[in-house]
Amino acid sequence: MVTERPGASPTRHLTLRSQIRKEAKQLNILGTRKPLRIGTWNVRTMYEAGKCANVAREMKNYQLEILGISETRWTEAGKSILTSGETIIYSGNKGQNAHHTRGVGIMMTPRASRSLLGWEPVNERIILARFRTTNSRITLTVITCYAPTNESDEEMKEQFYETLQNILSKRTEREVVLMIGDFNAKVGNDNTGYRATMGQHGVGTMNENG
Repeated sequence: MVTERPGASPTRHLTLRSQIRKEAKQLNILGTRKPLRIGTWNVRTMYEAGKCANVAREMKNYQLEILGISETRWTEAGKSILTSGETIIYSGNKGQNAHHTRGVGIMMTPRASRSLLGWEPVNERIILARFRTTNSRITLTVITCYAPTNESDEEMKEQFYETLQNILSKRTEREVVLMIGDFNAKVGNDNTGYRATMGQHGVGTMNENG
């Protein structure tokens, strides 16, 4: 709230109010007036020189605010700010001798990172982040996943989907939930019964993961 001082300049007062409104608007990321571009990419690996810069460059080319990344191959969990300004949060295999496999992350523009309310590195296959929106009662939750392949052990697949379901069951009605990533699935081109959510441009036939 802005309070007026006796003798304060009306012009200065209006300028201050405008600046506060501008800063408040910058903190919000999801609104109805401007499209929000969100993407996902299986990068195969981030564990090599120059890959972060490459991913950030492609993110800018597509004018994305948020990018879900699968198969980072980074270990542990953390948050890092690139020299180009993007922020990346990540979650990978844990332990001193952890293998550089799997791994997920979320890369954000400076605007998106200012709207970040919190994040959770669930495991090496799931990470989630919550963002404030222009509606103070609604938050945007982005969940990035990297699912086991169709040929993976059944116990591994069941554990992944059980964990994912537990996360989704905890979401509230005031959250807009967006689940993105690499689900290692084939959905095929037969969308009978799924026309509202699926097109006809898939390759082959639907597999079990699909």
